[in-house]
Amino acid sequence: MLAYQSRPSHPSIVTIVSLLRWTILCYVIRIYAQEPPKIQPFSFPESVEEGEHIQVTCGLKTANKADTFKWLKDKLPITSGEEWTILNHGKLSVLILNGATTESSGNYTCIAQNYFGMDMLSAQLNVKGRPKWKEQPEDVVVGVGNSVSITCSAYGYPIPNIEWAFLDVPARFEEKFHVERVHRGDSVKLECDALGDNPMTISWNKDNDRLSRVDTGRYQIFDRTTEGGTLSEIQVHGVDHSDNGIFTCLAKNAYGEDQRTIKLIVLEPPSAPSDVRVDQTWSRSVRITWMMPYSGNSPVNKYIIQYWQNQGTPHRLEEETVSSAQTSTILYKLQPGTSYVVRVMAENDVGKGTPSENRHFLTSEEEPSASPTDVSVEARGAGTLHIKWKAPPKDQWNGQLKGYYVGYKETSSTDSYTYKHVTFSEGLSEEYLLQHLRKNTAYGIVVVAFNSAGRGPESQEIGKITKDTDPPTAPSLRVTAQSETTITIKWRQNKGDADMISHYILFYKENSNTWNEVTIPHIKKKEYVLQSLRPGSIYCLYLQAASQKGNSNPSKTLTVKTDGAAGPMEWNLHAVISGEEELPEYFRLPVLAPVSASVAIVILVVIVSCMAVKKEQTRYNRDIETVTEKIYPYSMNGTPPQRYVDVEKTRPLLQPPPPPPPFPLPPPPSDDYSAPYATLPVNDANNSTDRRRNFGIGSKSNEGSIDSRRQGDGNMIQERAEVHHHYDHAA
Repeated sequence: MLAYQSRPSHPSIVTIVSLLRWTILCYVIRIYAQEPPKIQPFSFPESVEEGEHIQVTCGLKTANKADTFKWLKDKLPITSGEEWTILNHGKLSVLILNGATTESSGNYTCIAQNYFGMDMLSAQLNVKGRPKWKEQPEDVVVGVGNSVSITCSAYGYPIPNIEWAFLDVPARFEEKFHVERVHRGDSVKLECDALGDNPMTISWNKDNDRLSRVDTGRYQIFDRTTEGGTLSEIQVHGVDHSDNGIFTCLAKNAYGEDQRTIKLIVLEPPSAPSDVRVDQTWSRSVRITWMMPYSGNSPVNKYIIQYWQNQGTPHRLEEETVSSAQTSTILYKLQPGTSYVVRVMAENDVGKGTPSENRHFLTSEEEPSASPTDVSVEARGAGTLHIKWKAPPKDQWNGQLKGYYVGYKETSSTDSYTYKHVTFSEGLSEEYLLQHLRKNTAYGIVVVAFNSAGRGPESQEIGKITKDTDPPTAPSLRVTAQSETTITIKWRQNKGDADMISHYILFYKENSNTWNEVTIPHIKKKEYVLQSLRPGSIYCLYLQAASQKGNSNPSKTLTVKTDGAAGPMEWNLHAVISGEEELPEYFRLPVLAPVSASVAIVILVVIVSCMAVKKEQTRYNRDIETVTEKIYPYSMNGTPPQRYVDVEKTRPLLQPPPPPPPFPLPPPPSDDYSAPYATLPVNDANNSTDRRRNFGIGSKSNEGSIDSRRQGDGNMIQERAEVHHHYDHAA
């Protein structure tokens, strides 16, 4: 190394040599730190009876672990099995003797070995018990006068004394203890084969209770004589849990007695886990605990947690599996504000056990995760908006909805929304009448659902402009009578609204079903009979007045129960108006159809006539328009009607009207059907104006056409009301 140090041109070589020296030194130190294992002395108990379970531990003195442990009995290797169990762990090895017998006596040696060597230590085990033959004596056949050698070799503890005598053979068993395992439901046979001189008797006990041969219940006992003694057996069919236990058989003859023990172990699925509890719940998870069940004589492999939703339509069964070491778990991915059912079952090598009792729990709520759907806004007169919507999808409620917030603000304003509270109902749709707003003003409307946890997201804003005029006031509705299938209603209307009202709309529904609509004409006697109802059912109903300015606010909603008991019935598909005389013959559909065709021809003739005299009528057009305004309560273009002016005072006398049509028109309807009702279509009020434009104006024949149209429309409304009634029942 000095030679290397004298070379300044190679300084790295010196460093490498020095490093190598320290590495070799550390390696040598490490080698000397290792040594062979050293076993601590061990011993067996001094007094061991047959049937006892014995355990002895072979441990090391040194800090080093052994690579392997081995056990010998009388210099023969021992392996884990039914008689012995060996458990090795680091610095020690445990030998367990399952049920000691006299054959278990002997010299036991523990051997520990690692890379550096080995060590061994022995101890003697003596099991007290009856002497047993090392070699079973056998009969010897010898000729007279010949010599014979008979070997008598026995073992036992204390060491037996051997004496020779000429005796008979007592009853005895070669195997004193036996374990029998059987699956529940199978059949099993337990045998006791006793040796000795006959006659011999064998009796059976189960858990110290005597089994009678006359009445053994599920056990059948059979005995038979063998060449060496007597064999007795018990047969059990369909083994169940109650058959677990210790069976003993006692053999007796004139020269002695002996006993044999059989342990019957019934293997079955585990029992149901007990004391299943829901310890903690959150919005999307829950903690479940339980107590360990009876294992069924086979170790539990795992637990299965089954759970499902407990509301609405049937839901899918969910399962979670946990190890047998756990008696609690947390279930995740649950729905907030939802009712669940949970149960636990155990499983071993035999199979799945019975499930525990069901436990119910409710997860905590979260704010709704979706906004209301199908939001619509309708202007209802000056400063009033009618808002309709549906609840968010049920799986996004995250609990039970408590209600809604209807938010509104002027579109041109930068202020935040003002909210109105609406209580949740179980209906398919919700509605709210927002009143006292500015006239002819644009508003933005949103709807928000909320539950106990808070509010969800807002719906998309919908803009709507309020009207500048008010519709009729709401009717004052009351019920005057009811029967099993009818409800009679009456109402009062503000007198100032009489001229603008065209018809009424009755809304009704049975219990929580959808609303049905019936159109009622504007009649003098404000009474109506709602027919074809279900006996013994609860109905809700309210009334609205309709006009060209819009529908009135709903009347007070009334709840009425029809007479009789609830049950199935055949539906009458017609609704009638009470308190009115029967319609004239010409007002019925079979007569109205040809009459309507005739009216159409008359109108065509009138139009042609008007065209022929157009020049003569030109100077009188303004006067004719004034007369037209007198005939119709509304203007042609939808604007408010002009005040009536007496033509006689402003213009010269009009020329005579055109001649009447070649055939007479039907007489006008009764006074109960006013002009607004007679000229109003059922569904679209705006169409009434368009239809008026198709008639000729300014002659008696034209007025006759108008009256005819009133008759036709009146009959149409009556028929349409019946169709509505039919449709509602069919729905």
